Amino acid sequence: MLTRILCHIVLFIHLANTGVTGLYLKPKCQVQAFSCPCDQSGGDGTEDLKKVSVTRCVTEGNLSKDVVCRSGDVVTKCHEMRVKRANEPFIESFGLQENDTAYIGSQINLTCKISNAEAAIFVKSGAAIREGGRFKYIFEHFESNRLVGSLEITNVTKDDGGVYTCIAYKNGVLASSTYTLSTGTAVHTKRAILHNLFS
Repeated sequence: MLTRILCHIVLFIHLANTGVTGLYLKPKCQVQAFSCPCDQSGGDGTEDLKKVSVTRCVTEGNLSKDVVCRSGDVVTKCHEMRVKRANEPFIESFGLQENDTAYIGSQINLTCKISNAEAAIFVKSGAAIREGGRFKYIFEHFESNRLVGSLEITNVTKDDGGVYTCIAYKNGVLASSTYTLSTGTAVHTKRAILHNLFS
């Protein structure tokens, strides 16, 4: 029995020193984390801007991030992420396209650019926005499975400001993106108000 235990201890020490067990016991080992971008085309006409995280145990000097990010396991992770994206909706951007402020009395479009979606809706403060009156849904389908949806709001009021959400749907999977709409009075409108007050 004692001989068997000693053999196990010797074997464990040998495996640990060779790194087979994954227990890095070498004195100069330092764990470093790397964030690698998956910036190649996702195959659906869009750029994949996500990143994957990996860790490496460096025993001598610093390991180049470029070398790590070109490694096989990073490439595999990026590929798996793209395969997953191919079966899920993805929102590229959502919000105003021209300005950061919606001026009172104007007409605006909150545009939601989506990849790989069957449908989309717009929500404000947790409640779905119903089409009609000052609100209109506009959807355009493009090649490469892209969908551009816009929420058109006419005669903007101060109360139209707030948090809006674009929700995309495909195969029971949802993707969402939020945008905070700010409203304000245009400069020429302010001048007209002042002119009327003092004329």
